[in-house]
Amino acid sequence: MPTALIAAMRPKQWTKNLVIFAGLVFSQNFFHLGFLKVSVLAFIAFCLNASSVYIINDIKDLEQDRLHPVKKFRPLPAGRISTRQAAFLSVILAVISLALAFWLNLHYGALLALYWVMMIVYSFALKHVVIVDIMIISAGFIIRAISGAVVLDVMISRWLLACAIFLSLFLILAKRRNEIVELGANASEHRAILDEYGERFLDQMIAVVTACTVIS
Repeated sequence: MPTALIAAMRPKQWTKNLVIFAGLVFSQNFFHLGFLKVSVLAFIAFCLNASSVYIINDIKDLEQDRLHPVKKFRPLPAGRISTRQAAFLSVILAVISLALAFWLNLHYGALLALYWVMMIVYSFALKHVVIVDIMIISAGFIIRAISGAVVLDVMISRWLLACAIFLSLFLILAKRRNEIVELGANASEHRAILDEYGERFLDQMIAVVTACTVIS
């Protein structure tokens, strides 16, 4: 059971939250132990918060995930934990993460709360709106980058934000294309929005954001 609960938190996805350390690195405070401690705690808070969202998303997409060749092995679709246990874990993670975030910095707490609400709305509604779904996920990376600076009360480069925007868009578009290729004719059964994206359209968008990423 503990192993299944940890797996449901998707710890492999926590690498996305390393963007938080950008504020620490580019403000030239990496060797400042006080700032480093705050950034590590902010990273932990974001990881727990993101896991709360992942679990809610898994509950929402339970039936679709059972049709997916890879996601069907996740704890919830595989039946290793119940939806009740998953929901309880999600609430606990959200409370702990937000409490830690607000304790670190009020503005960081507000940003993390905004991220949680935004991603919940995404899971239940906006993920079904073409283009908007991609922009919301990208916004999540922007919040990560901004949060790393806000929690330390340091300035963040506009160019860093530009890189974060374009790089996140590239990763999301590439993921969408991979889903279409991997799932083939069954793509829409797993994620209805995939019907709105074609390989040619995605290739064009990937080319554009790749160029923008390199330039920025």
